[in-house]
Amino acid sequence: FELWRQSIHDYKNDIIALTQLAEEEKLEEIKTFLQKENKLIEQKMFYIKTGNSVVDAIINTKQNIAEKQNIVFVVNIELPPRNIVSNIDMANILGNLIDKAIEAARGETESFVEITIKQEKSFLIINIKNKCTKLIEIEEIKTSKRDSEFHGIGLRSVRRTVKKYDGQMAMYIKNKEFNTNILIQNKID
Repeated sequence: FELWRQSIHDYKNDIIALTQLAEEEKLEEIKTFLQKENKLIEQKMFYIKTGNSVVDAIINTKQNIAEKQNIVFVVNIELPPRNIVSNIDMANILGNLIDKAIEAARGETESFVEITIKQEKSFLIINIKNKCTKLIEIEEIKTSKRDSEFHGIGLRSVRRTVKKYDGQMAMYIKNKEFNTNILIQNKID
């Protein structure tokens, strides 16, 4: 929010300066200024704000990683005001599943990763999907990394975390999209 306010403030001053340069017909200075601004715009990151700083940190970090690899990153998150899943466990679930989705989307054309988190009735629903045109067996999803002894731990960790909350986790492929759905009863006494 502060970055946005600062940008708006600076934008007003930039318009004043550009207007003056245009009045003085200083075209080269205008071009130089605009080229510099274009480079800054390319570097700016759009921040997701969910109301949960841990979720925000995970999502924004992963978004940056995905976009650097030309993977479209779509976020639809509406967190319930009270959540049974601890911040550490939410970081575990999201971090591991988004990493796996980015890794899988890497080799695809028109690749994307989409994250949806919402509450329906008394259930917290987490859905992460990515483009998947490869034929894979869900039961055999482990790791694509060479040193498999130290990899493939993320999905096991997510499954343990979901089980801790008596939740359910399902993975399936539909319409060339790999989906991971998690359903946890969000009952807080």
